[in-house]
Amino acid sequence: MIFCLGDSAYLPEILEIGEDKRVKKGFNILILVVILLWVVSCAREPEPAAEEVALVPEEEPTETAVPPTETAVPTETATPTMTFTPAPTVGAPATLTSVPTITPSPTPVGTDTPTPTATYTPTPLPTETPIPPPRVPLPELNLVPGSPQPYLSRFTLVTYYGTPNGPSLGILGAQPRFYTNISLRNLRTEFEPYVDPGRFVIPTYHMITTVADEWPGPDGNYNHWLDWGIITDWIAAAEEQGFAVIVDIQPGREDVMVEFERVWGLLYNPHVHLAVDPEFVMYPDEVPGQQIGQISAEQINALQARMNAIGFEIGLNRVLILHQFEDDMILNKDQIQNFPFVELVIDADGYGPAGTKIRDYNQYAAEPGFEYGGFKVFYDWDSPVMTPDQIMYQSPQPAVVIFQ
Repeated sequence: MIFCLGDSAYLPEILEIGEDKRVKKGFNILILVVILLWVVSCAREPEPAAEEVALVPEEEPTETAVPPTETAVPTETATPTMTFTPAPTVGAPATLTSVPTITPSPTPVGTDTPTPTATYTPTPLPTETPIPPPRVPLPELNLVPGSPQPYLSRFTLVTYYGTPNGPSLGILGAQPRFYTNISLRNLRTEFEPYVDPGRFVIPTYHMITTVADEWPGPDGNYNHWLDWGIITDWIAAAEEQGFAVIVDIQPGREDVMVEFERVWGLLYNPHVHLAVDPEFVMYPDEVPGQQIGQISAEQINALQARMNAIGFEIGLNRVLILHQFEDDMILNKDQIQNFPFVELVIDADGYGPAGTKIRDYNQYAAEPGFEYGGFKVFYDWDSPVMTPDQIMYQSPQPAVVIFQ
């Protein structure tokens, strides 16, 4: 190796060493051996170098081949990837869209939203829209001014009582008008089989337009008015539906005729009528709800006189309803006059067992001033609530049935 690394320029000097031919010959042989060894070593050294070069590339590709196998390994080694993927796998849940695809679990959550939709059980109620019978148009009226026609001999009024402002005074304000209309149409079909032949059942809004109060109010008359816009809106809705309307007055301490002046113009509508509640016709020292009021024959006659003139003008009798549940609520019944174009209804207004209500009705029917009977039904306070056939079985048959 030392000679291999030396320069070949030293060889002539070596050849001159020793003058002896033998020595020279031996020495020359030695040199040849050395040269041969050098040649052999020089020939062998590139081979290991080539091997090394070949080995290095072989190892490098194997190393590069190893990384792919490593990448393949991660995919196989779902286990290690599980450890790494959790952190990236926050992204991996997205990659686990296979799992989200399995996310029918979200879809059940979506199925929960239909359940809220089902919670809108109001929506089933509109399903009742097909159930009630279609709107029945009112029979044509041939009105001739100056020649009034009878009303209650042709029509039976089935009414919902209250005020549109809320449920506290009756069923009329207990639900939206859409459902009230449905209920009233259904009520008509329940009563139709039991009314006297030739009479037409009209669903009716029985609307309290002057409401008695237990406090005096700014004017000290112990009442307040239903907004005029609400009154006219409900009358317009009644016309559209083919319904009738009763405007009901609870005067409090105000004079009955003063309250009448507010609504009398509405009575020119053929299917708008008037009711007065004597329970709330108070004397100057009385308070609604603390005492039971009274109405006199004189006050009734004054109302009838005004209504009679309207009936004559439009050619159709007007209806006046008086509520009664105590004997002395209507005073001097024998002095009540009979006006030809006014039909007077005494409404049996008490609540309780059916027997008591029927006794009241029969008593009022036998007393002076009675022309037509009214019968009130209290959903919450009657026990039991009488059925249409039981109500209409009375004689004379009620011309007005009021549900409160």
